[in-house]
Order: sequence, then structure tokens, then C-alpha cells
Amino acid sequence: MLNAGPYRIRLTATVLVATVVVCICPSGSAQSDLRLGSVYYQVLYADKRLADLPKVPESNKGVQSVLRIATVGSSNPSGGVRILSTRRSISRQSSLDRTYRTQLTWDGKAWIGNPYDRVEKLAGVLSTDDLRRKVRMRPRAGRRHPLLASLYDLRNRRTFWRWAAIDVEADMFEHAGTPRAGKKRWDLAAVRNVQRRIDNSILKHEKALAKLAQEGQLGKNFKLKDPKPLKFPAPTGTVAISRLDDKWKSAVGTAKPIEPIAAPAHRQLVWAMPPERGRRTYHVTMAHAEAGALGAFYYVAYCDSTGDGRPDTPIARSAPARSERPAQWTAWSFVTRAKRVFIGHAWVNPDTAVFCTRTAGAQWRGSKLQAFIAAGLNEPPKHPVGPYIGNFRAYCVPAPLKPASHPATRPHGDR
Repeated sequence: MLNAGPYRIRLTATVLVATVVVCICPSGSAQSDLRLGSVYYQVLYADKRLADLPKVPESNKGVQSVLRIATVGSSNPSGGVRILSTRRSISRQSSLDRTYRTQLTWDGKAWIGNPYDRVEKLAGVLSTDDLRRKVRMRPRAGRRHPLLASLYDLRNRRTFWRWAAIDVEADMFEHAGTPRAGKKRWDLAAVRNVQRRIDNSILKHEKALAKLAQEGQLGKNFKLKDPKPLKFPAPTGTVAISRLDDKWKSAVGTAKPIEPIAAPAHRQLVWAMPPERGRRTYHVTMAHAEAGALGAFYYVAYCDSTGDGRPDTPIARSAPARSERPAQWTAWSFVTRAKRVFIGHAWVNPDTAVFCTRTAGAQWRGSKLQAFIAAGLNEPPKHPVGPYIGNFRAYCVPAPLKPASHPATRPHGDR
């Protein structure tokens, strides 16, 4: 019988070296940190046939019902691999997949999810009983405490409702002196009420976490951070239904529209534009993976104010953009003087479907493909990821030329 000792030593050393190379290789780390979720549709036909489809049916002919099933992917925006033990297999910190089931309805144009259900879930705040239950829970190895996860989600909700309040106030100003403005005052009061509930729940979470930290249950070096809120300006411009006509042929972005859709764990994805100078207008167009609220997003734009090549300062955003049909394009524009600009989209719902897939670079044109993500709405998308693309195109022209969707106000941070 052969002696297996030296062989095992060589095999262990080889595996260890390979693992270290993967951990320190920037491209390997960036590409592996993002795992896209999936979306499919369980369709029940009138003849009682049942089918799982990658795309939502285009009509309701012969269709009795459609159940949307989305499994949210996972990501590690901080990058890198954390070695938890040298005696056991190397583990990576990751979040559990989450599955959302939504019954769709036919609105005459497309199968859509009920946006009011989404708003109610977003407005919901964890009760005191939920808080006590999570305090007693123990985190799994390599994962953060459940109470920290809830706190992060609440902070993300607070950012969305702050954006909602800004949008309502802007609508009130635009329709001042009309009955619509009076109705919007009631809407603003409702939004403020939700904000107060969320702030109250955040305070309770922070107190509970402080107590756990004093008891040593969160580690010796634990420190609860309260990130500064991301200060986006009021929405500018007008979101309009668009199509890929001749004016988008030379734009930066996806060379040919892609079909794969996903439900990623992050909430923001932007791409770097070629450096430019002078006051100019950017025209942006993107496709919505789904119609209605489930495919809705904000157009967002950032600049690099520190010179490190990453987006850090918001300069413009749109009002919520949504389409009437799946794969329909919308367009938006904004004005800026910033040299390095990053443009993309941000979304609210955790299972929002977006067009997203990996590429070798041939599907992207006009600039070096650089994508950045953020896990939530309350931080800039500063984390670089692998070569991921979406159905996106953008170009700029000198600002004095009137854009197709003219910005209503000068963007905050225009420089």
C-alpha cells in the first residue's frame, strides 16, 4: 500500500495556494462577489396546463393566472474573503437567498404585481414582539446578527420614504393653487407618518443592539455605525416612454439589447461614462424588465468628487420610472458640469427585476466597462463588480441645446 502522507501534504498545499490566489486576485474577487437571483413565472392556462416560463406571457389569451417567483441573489459589496478558521474549510460570508411569490393580474396591457401590496410591506415596521424575538436569536457562523440585518433594512426604507417626501413636495410646488396640491398635502402627511414610525423602530433597534454589545454578544470590536444619509436632490427632468431610434446608435452602453433578467441583492447599479468637460446634458435610456411596480426604478447619476475613480456624490435623479409593458424603454435627462459621471438605476423592492448579465466586453461600447453597486439606497454605489451589463445607453450634448425631456431644475452638486 502506498504512503498517502506526502500526497496529502502536496494536495493540501496545492488547494491552499489556489485558494489564496483566488482570494487576492482582484478580478476573481469582484466577479465572485455578485450572484444574480432568478425570476420565473408559473403560468396556469385555461385548459389547466401548468408551465414554468422564463418570460411573463405577453397577453392573457388562454391564461388563467400567473404566479411570479423571484429568488433574490446574494452579494458581498465589501469585497474579499474572510477566513473564519484555519482548521476547517474556508468559508465566505454570504446572505441567504430569499424567495418572493407575487400573484400577477392583467391590467389590459401587461401582467403586473399589485403596487399597493408593495407599499404596505415597505411601510410596515417591525413590532416590539418581533424585536424581542430577534434579540434572542443567535447569528450563524460568518453572518451578522438578525437585528443588524433588520436595522439595515429599516435604514434603507427610511431613505426611500425620504425620497418619497421630496417627490411629493416637488409635485405640490408644481401644482400650487390647484386641487391636486391640496390632495398632495394629505399624501405628504401620510409619508411623514411612515417616516416617524420607521425612525421610532430604528431607535429601538439601536438601543437593543447597544445592550447586546455591552453584554459582549456582538464581538469585542463591534461598533454600531450610523451612516450619513445620502443627500439626493429633488427629481429633475421628465421620464418618458422611449425606443431605440437613430439618436441612440452611437451612445455609450449595451451594443445590442440583452434578454436575461435577474433579481440581484443590491439596490443600485451604475456605469462609468467617458470623462467630459463643460456644462452638458446627458440623455439616458433604459429598459424595464417588467411592467408596473415590479420593474420600476429611479434613474440616478453620481460624480467622482475625490478623484479615486468611484462614484461618491449624487448629482441628479429622476422621479420613479415605470413601463406599461415588459422590455419597454424609458428615457430621462439631466444637466451637469462634473468631469467623471456615473449613470444607472436604483430600485426599492428587494425582488425588483432588472436586465443584467455578465459580458466579455464585446456587448459594451463607447467606454471602458466599469460597473459599481450599492446594497441599499442610503449609500453611493462605490463597490466595483465584474463586467455586468444591462439594457442601458447614454450620450451627452452641450447643455444649451434643449433636451428631449428637459430638467425642471438645476441638479444639486452641479459643478
